[in-house]
Amino acid sequence: MTSKKFDWENCDVIGRNKELYHNTLVPYPDMESISQIKNKSPFYMDLNGNWKFNWVEKPSERPVDFYMKDFDVSNWDEIDVPSNWQLRGYGIPIYTNVAYPKSVKKWFRIPNIDHKYNPVGSYRRAFNIPDDWEKKEIFLHFDGVKSAFYVWINGKKVGYNQGSMNPAEFNITDFIEKGKNIIAVEVYRWSDGSYLEDQDMWRLSGIFRQVYLFATPKVHIRDFYAYCDLDENYKDALLKVRIKIHNYNDEKIQSHNIEVILQDEEGKKLQLKKLSIDDINPDDESIVELEEKIENPAKWTAETPNLYDLILILKGADQEIIEVEKNKIGFRKIEIGEKGELIINGKSIILKGVNRHEHDPDDGRAVPLNRMIEDIKIMKQNNINAVRTSHYPNNPIFYDLCDKYGIYIMDENNLESHGARRRLPKGKKKWREAVVDRMLGMVERDKNHPSVIIWSLGNEAGNGKNFQLMKEETLKIDETRPIHYEGDYAQKTSDFFSTMYSTPEELEKSGKLKKITYNFIHSIKPKQYIGKPRILCEYAHCMGNSLGNFQEFMDVFEKYDNCIGGFIWDFIDQGLRKVSDEGKEYWAYGGDFGDKPNDGNFCINGLLLPDRKPNPELYEVKKVYQDIKVSSIDLTKGLLKIHNKFNFKTLDLVKLSWELRENGRKIQDGIIENLNVNPNEKKEIQIPLKKPELKANSEYHLMIRFLLKDDNLWADKNHILAWDQFKIPFKVPDQKDNPIAEMDELKIEEDENLIIIKGNNFHIKFGKELGAIESYLYKNRE
Repeated sequence: MTSKKFDWENCDVIGRNKELYHNTLVPYPDMESISQIKNKSPFYMDLNGNWKFNWVEKPSERPVDFYMKDFDVSNWDEIDVPSNWQLRGYGIPIYTNVAYPKSVKKWFRIPNIDHKYNPVGSYRRAFNIPDDWEKKEIFLHFDGVKSAFYVWINGKKVGYNQGSMNPAEFNITDFIEKGKNIIAVEVYRWSDGSYLEDQDMWRLSGIFRQVYLFATPKVHIRDFYAYCDLDENYKDALLKVRIKIHNYNDEKIQSHNIEVILQDEEGKKLQLKKLSIDDINPDDESIVELEEKIENPAKWTAETPNLYDLILILKGADQEIIEVEKNKIGFRKIEIGEKGELIINGKSIILKGVNRHEHDPDDGRAVPLNRMIEDIKIMKQNNINAVRTSHYPNNPIFYDLCDKYGIYIMDENNLESHGARRRLPKGKKKWREAVVDRMLGMVERDKNHPSVIIWSLGNEAGNGKNFQLMKEETLKIDETRPIHYEGDYAQKTSDFFSTMYSTPEELEKSGKLKKITYNFIHSIKPKQYIGKPRILCEYAHCMGNSLGNFQEFMDVFEKYDNCIGGFIWDFIDQGLRKVSDEGKEYWAYGGDFGDKPNDGNFCINGLLLPDRKPNPELYEVKKVYQDIKVSSIDLTKGLLKIHNKFNFKTLDLVKLSWELRENGRKIQDGIIENLNVNPNEKKEIQIPLKKPELKANSEYHLMIRFLLKDDNLWADKNHILAWDQFKIPFKVPDQKDNPIAEMDELKIEEDENLIIIKGNNFHIKFGKELGAIESYLYKNRE
């Protein structure tokens, strides 16, 4: 027997021949081409699409030599990339919450992957490199592959990666040939990385995010980080940019420089300082930094998502442009206040958030762009201002969209060992490199996104020294964002006091700075958390008929400065579309694919159905999360008080629509176009209603709605942003009872199954079996 340890069950190997992490970027050749989206850059090549594909149940059955150039794959199936292979008919999806799937054994010799059931997907396709890439460095980039994979180019092994939610990038310059090239990728369903990916979700596999090539000049801006500070009035900014330039030449380079341009959304350019680059030795890197004052830039918040293009122009000694790169950036400052407030641009904010798994009912983890946009629009339309990327970094496109539309992000590391969290990763050196690498991969990739306001070390993964090390390594890159971890019960690492599923009463205790008992066994004293924002990283579990007490949470958030909000569990029902033998479509959950063990329908607990139709709880969330509140002063006179709860927006974006209703029938209405209420201010207004002729046996209600005046990115004109309703205490005349003798006669009919009662303009059918109303017809309407 061999004792060989494979890479995919060896904690000492998390990758081979990978490039260092960096921000999401694509080079452009000049300023003219930079206005294009990244896939239009001449230095970018998309490898998405149909690939040849072979699937086997265990590694010993895989086609070992499939990466060889002359290997015949003509009879193989084809699979679309990106996708999850289980949703294309290969193997089965598995849903568990805490328990590890059978192949990821946790009781003996961890890591211990089952060699008899560890499916392998073998992918192949051809591509041609453009002629003008000949003298450039060429990189192969995977945005996400689950769980572990090897890659070959033209029959030569390039590298290996695991850590499925982080990017993996390889320099393939020396592997490329003129003309046709062959890429082969061997993906393993399970690896030792699977022990760190025990999230409450469907366990799916494959190349599920974008794959592409990009080419760079021999001197290349490999990475850059833009961040800022704001002055004491939160007006002027100090922009800071850290840029890493790599020399891929065989000789030293000299006299290069970088021009930096800031461009606003109207296209107005501001030329910043020119940065000189020190001489760079072969295969070495230089770092240059910029600091420059920017006078009163438009600020980024979720309410006001103002963005700028940061453009970097790399020039040689002859001042010819070598390459151009850009990122969207936003000016904003994140602070923690003395009372534990979460402060953005000087204002204490409440996170009105949701947890969101990447999920599509047909494509699983390979969520298409239109679905991401739909999700964000639904959030904005329903007053959701924040998302926790539970529990892993999301597709990088999602962050671009949150920057653009305005959503705060808690960006969470791909680390959960729920079923073994008392055993790993803790402080064990065995897992240290893997967990730190996952954290750094996320931070390096997402550091330029203004929407990312909090880093999270992971979820339900125990605690130990490795978590402190993750934080320390993160702070070496970025000191501008606070760091979250719910599992830090001793309050030594996390910048937040975070819990899950605390009741409103328990939450209020921490608002009052009292001792808290968490999960029955953890006693947390005020001195441990005073000065920390109090957050619910999961709350208001949305399974079944839920959220009945949701307003009670918001009452506490608004009452106490340190109670900063939370993230509902969760946003989307994780059902998969399935068709029964009878041809009926339904939402499948754990066990519906023969997956064992499974956790049944525990994945069905979202505000939305899998196809994004709303569950009833969404309407409650929209109401409680709304940022405009109306209270009554004197309803009979139409006197009201409007409270603008937005921190950065006036109410100029909405108009007020009112209706007076009598027993549900509209009898008066009107529009107030201009409200003129500043952020965080209250204003008294009078609704010009006229006292109606009051009728006996009648109720009168005043409905107030706030409608968008104009179309915007996420909703159409007249979208209802907020509403309130009041019963007006009019003194209505008494109702005189009609004598029974004067009432219409009722007829009663009966058959084997029903009792039918008929009267003037109505009839009712009662079922005898259940004693329930089966039909109620009034004025010929059911």
